[in-house]
Amino acid sequence: MYVLGYRFYARYLGAKIFRLDPTKLTPAHELNDGVDYVPSRRSILFGHHYASIAGLAPMLGPAIAVIWGWLPAMLWVVLGTLFIGAVHDFGALAVSMRNRGLSIGKVAEDLIGPLVVVGAPGKSPGEVALHWSERRLLIVGDAVIGNPPGCCGLLREQVMDDPHRLRQSVRRLLDLDFDTLLVGDGQPILEGAKARLEELVATFPA
Repeated sequence: MYVLGYRFYARYLGAKIFRLDPTKLTPAHELNDGVDYVPSRRSILFGHHYASIAGLAPMLGPAIAVIWGWLPAMLWVVLGTLFIGAVHDFGALAVSMRNRGLSIGKVAEDLIGPLVVVGAPGKSPGEVALHWSERRLLIVGDAVIGNPPGCCGLLREQVMDDPHRLRQSVRRLLDLDFDTLLVGDGQPILEGAKARLEELVATFPA
């Protein structure tokens, strides 16, 4: 299965989706400095890539087998690697090679912007918002929802980890400069979002 996937599916992805150019130098050759950019043998690269994609399978496979049985586990390990895990890693590598070998995090920062992580606990443990000051953009998960459309709201208290703490977190979001609010639940507010959030906070108990 893996040999067939490599022979046919990987060739299709490389030619039609990622449009790889075999004549183009990789960053390791183009920027070779003997420290961060160093050309390596194919066997070394294969070992790194194989370890990356195979690392989770020994842990996740038995867990799936215990819960659903060995057939779903084998299908997940084999087909999941071919059509999800390996494709993800292949795509990440192609994107990195076209951006001086930078990590996906750095590439995303350059393409999306310097997002600042802002803690917003209360809805669930580890809840955060992302703020892009230059674009006056605030991205939340479901600490704040866009419901009804055009307005800000909160989920039911029954699904909140700590309603009082969440309201405090939402109040602190007003310290940020933003005009657009992207939410994970409901409709985004593309302009005037801070005023809509202020209206929501005004309904909170003192």
